[in-house]
Amino acid sequence: MTTPPVDMHAAPFASQVFLAGGALFLVLSLGWAVRDSSRRRTWVPLLALAGGVLASFEEPWIDRLIQLWYPSDAPLVMFTALGIHQPLYLHLYYPGFVGLGAYLTYRGLVRHPDGRMLWPVFAGICVLDLVFEGPSTFFGVYHYYGAQPFQLAAGGWPLWVAPVNAAGPLLGGWLIHLLRPRLTGASTAMVALLPPLAYAGVYGATTWPTTMALNSDVSAPWRWGAGALTMALCVAVVVGIRGMVRSAPAQPSTPSDFAEVAV
Repeated sequence: MTTPPVDMHAAPFASQVFLAGGALFLVLSLGWAVRDSSRRRTWVPLLALAGGVLASFEEPWIDRLIQLWYPSDAPLVMFTALGIHQPLYLHLYYPGFVGLGAYLTYRGLVRHPDGRMLWPVFAGICVLDLVFEGPSTFFGVYHYYGAQPFQLAAGGWPLWVAPVNAAGPLLGGWLIHLLRPRLTGASTAMVALLPPLAYAGVYGATTWPTTMALNSDVSAPWRWGAGALTMALCVAVVVGIRGMVRSAPAQPSTPSDFAEVAV
C-alpha cells in the first residue's frame, strides 16, 4: 500500500490562482443559481448548490481511496480528516461542479425526457474535469500519488477519474428529476441531499476496482485493467439512466415552491 507523499509541497503561486479561481467559480455559480431560482420561482437550484457543499465533505474518504493528496502548506487548509488536508478551494469548486452539475442535468431531463442530452453532458463534465484538474496537478497545486493507471504525468490527473466525476452529477440530476414531483412543501429541502448521495454512490459503485488495485500489491496490467473497468462502470451508469428515462412515463409539471418551503 502506497504511503501518502507527506513531504510534498504546494506550488505557492499556482495554489493562490486555483483558490482565486474557486472563489470566482463559486460567485458565478451562486449568482446563476439565484437568478434561475428567481426566474423559475423554485428553491431547487439553490438546494442543489447546497447539495454540492455537502458533497465536498465526502472528499477525505474519496482522497484516501483514490490516493489524492493535498499538501499541508496548501492555502487556507480548513481541517484534516483521515489524515488528508482539506483546503478551502475544495469547498469553493464542489457546489458548482457537483451541485449545479446535478441541477443542469435535471433541467436537461425536464426539457428532453428521452435523455438525449445525457451523453453530451457526460462528455462535457469530463472535459470540465480535465480543465480544472489537468493544470492544477501539472503546476503542483495537489497530487495524485501511487501507481495510478491512465495517468498523463507523474503526480498528475489520471484519466479514469473524469468519468467518475461526470457520472455523479448525472445520477444526482436523474434523482432530482425522479423525485422532484413527489417532494412538496418542506420536503423540497430533501433535494439538497441528492447530489451528495449520488456522488458518494457513484464513487462507491464504480471506483472499487481501481481503489482496490491502488491499495494492493498488484502489477501494472491489473491496475490498468481495474481503471478500464471503473470507466466502463461509469458508462454503464449513464446507459442505465438513459434506459430508465426513456421507459419512464412523462413527469408531471412542478409548480412554484417558494411559498411551500418558506415556512
